[in-house]
Parts: sequence; C-alpha cells; structure tokens
Amino acid sequence: MSLGPIIPFESIMQTPLPPIDWTVEGLLATNDRAVVYAEYGAMKTWSLLDLGLHVAAGKPWLNTFPVPKQRTVVYVDEEMNRRELWRRLSRLGQSLGDVGPDPVRCALASRCSPQR
Repeated sequence: MSLGPIIPFESIMQTPLPPIDWTVEGLLATNDRAVVYAEYGAMKTWSLLDLGLHVAAGKPWLNTFPVPKQRTVVYVDEEMNRRELWRRLSRLGQSLGDVGPDPVRCALASRCSPQR
C-alpha cells in the first residue's frame, strides 16, 4: 500500500474546508462509513431500514435530521429471512406518509430464503 503526498500542517490550517455533502445532516456525510453495533433485539434493523427509507424518500429522519436530497438506497441483509425483511420494510414504508411525486428509490437484497 502506498501513501498519498505528505501534507504540511500549515497547508491544512490555511486551506478552507469544503462544505460537507450530507446524506443525513449532522449524522452521516456522503462517502462516510458507519458501523452500527448493539445487543440482539436493540432495533438495529428497524432503525437502519427506517433511516434508509427516509434517505430514499428525501424526508427528514425522526423529524430531527434533515435529508437534503433523495438518494438511491440498497439494503443488504444476510441474516433475516426475506419474508420478515419485506414485512418490516412494508410497515415502515406505510409510516412515510406522502412521499411526493418522486419515487422512493429503495431496494432489498437478502441471501436468505423466503422460508429460512
């Protein structure tokens, strides 16, 4: 692995920071990575599905975190059976209310069989 150029501290301090391109303002910037970890049953899947739907719909998440623009979301699950994943997304989708004229660009991918 090779490193990029060495950047002097003075150069960093003298260069204005570019504006942040937020996916979810104050929470997740474009091209950032996030890891969500918690105990079993802590609502991680529900929360991330809900977050993804709000990003795909371009609607504020939890009525707190603005989503500046709609983005395409693909949710990949490798544990839950497809039927349950579909059921959860359907229930969360109903709570979005009116999403406006643009379609919600969200898709699911699951390695598990429908019956598992």
